[in-house]
Amino acid sequence: MTAEYIKTYQNIISILQEKEDFLISTHVRPDGDSMGSVLVLAEILDDYQKKYQILIDDCIPRKLNYLKGITRIQQYNPETAYQSFRNIITLDSSDLDRIGRVSSLLEGNENIINIDHHPGNAHYGHINLVDAHKSSTVELVYPLVELSGIPWTPDLSTMIYTGILSDTGRFLFANTSSDALFICAEMVRHGANPSFISEMLYNRNTPETMRAYAKALSSLEFHLDDQVTCICLANDHFTHSDSIDTEGFVDTIAGIESVKASFFIMEKDDHEFRISFRSKGEVDVNRIASIFGGGGHVRASGCQMKGSLQQVKEKILEALSQYIKKK
Repeated sequence: MTAEYIKTYQNIISILQEKEDFLISTHVRPDGDSMGSVLVLAEILDDYQKKYQILIDDCIPRKLNYLKGITRIQQYNPETAYQSFRNIITLDSSDLDRIGRVSSLLEGNENIINIDHHPGNAHYGHINLVDAHKSSTVELVYPLVELSGIPWTPDLSTMIYTGILSDTGRFLFANTSSDALFICAEMVRHGANPSFISEMLYNRNTPETMRAYAKALSSLEFHLDDQVTCICLANDHFTHSDSIDTEGFVDTIAGIESVKASFFIMEKDDHEFRISFRSKGEVDVNRIASIFGGGGHVRASGCQMKGSLQQVKEKILEALSQYIKKK
């Protein structure tokens, strides 16, 4: 760890120890990494006996309900009069737009601590702990636990392990580094149960999720000489429900042999869509997502777009065609 990073970590620990009130938030569509990171920070603040509130502008994924403290996370309500916070901790969010409407609470704050591993992070914090070479945000949070002096517990270890397992795609993605694997081994030593965590994350699909997946898969299309594939879910195809988890839908079609890039379009509201991108590394889908105001990683990114389903699909295919040569 460089001297600059050591200083950044020390500055963060000082703020956590010296300040009294904190707001913790992360990106919309939270995942295992963002939730794990948020809850690790909450554990540190609990040990320091600090006041804090965790707000997220989205629903909490049902599959993460095994994480200790998950019920303390509140969904942002625009009709609620929230107190002002002087100290903000944002996790796994490359810019303030990623935390949605929670960003409206950040005016007049004293400190923004920005902890993230996404390339292109806007460094919007007063303190920025950012490293795109890390597998996940929990890998950046891990040293804070060590420096804070709080004891390792199975619950805390489960949060860290969950974040790395989630963001490395079950250790399948290129960001599965030796450091990430070492930390996971340490978490197992401290009580994390790999079999239990995998079961909770990946083997609890609801019937509603599988029906939605069947609808999406029935829309499968191939484009650009079978190098790009996509699936879609429009509002007239399914009914939105908290029991439907669409994360991972795009991963299946990304595994097709000839495919270099894949995307999944899901209608969120009328004529508003969420898009998830995947690639095998030959195509930088972070660049594609950034064209439409989104972002993420080279092999996994996302964005939101407005228009009709056909218009959105055509715009994405046009952007991808600039990066994929026809056979």
